[in-house]
Amino acid sequence: MKTMTPNAQNQRKLIIASNRLPLSVKPKNGTYEAIPSSGGLVTALKGLSYADYLWLGWPGVEINERDRGSVDEALAKENAAAVYLDESLAQNHYNGFSNGVLWPTLHYQSEVSFDNETWDAYQRVNSIFADRISEEAADGDLIWVHDYHLLLLPQLLRGRLCAQNKRCPIGYSLHTPFPADDFWRGLPVQKQLLDGVLGSDIIGFHTDEYKTN
Repeated sequence: MKTMTPNAQNQRKLIIASNRLPLSVKPKNGTYEAIPSSGGLVTALKGLSYADYLWLGWPGVEINERDRGSVDEALAKENAAAVYLDESLAQNHYNGFSNGVLWPTLHYQSEVSFDNETWDAYQRVNSIFADRISEEAADGDLIWVHDYHLLLLPQLLRGRLCAQNKRCPIGYSLHTPFPADDFWRGLPVQKQLLDGVLGSDIIGFHTDEYKTN
């Protein structure tokens, strides 16, 4: 008879991944504390009821390696863990590509300026998230990826998890509109982004129109 693994159906962990953590880390008396922050995603998930979950994301500031142990301890008390990024990479990913290219594209805005530097940063950050989450996940865990900052992450995760013989269902929720194809296809990296999100088992949109698009 096959023995049950620690992460059997009723014990599987939920891993939530978003660009930013729902917490801010602040220095206090030589150590760090984690303070709940506000935001649409944070508000939407306040009612989450799950016995074992972990929220992974960037803590919002660059943390020196010597301080990361203290930050990890503070976040662990809030069922969270950090994906550490240096400031330049984080800004190129967030302000450069995510908000400078993807946000206007997803909202039907024209005159989008694409550049390879911010696209490289976007790919790099998604890859760092994939490495971190695949290390954290156990076979059978549920993974829930959020928003346009991490469109590449599901497919990257899928490859890493398969290589580690981990079978983890991946869900993806987009918290913006999703435009019609004739507009979306103007982005030169459209295929890579769509291939990325299609690594998910299930994708959530706000409306039937966005789903159809």
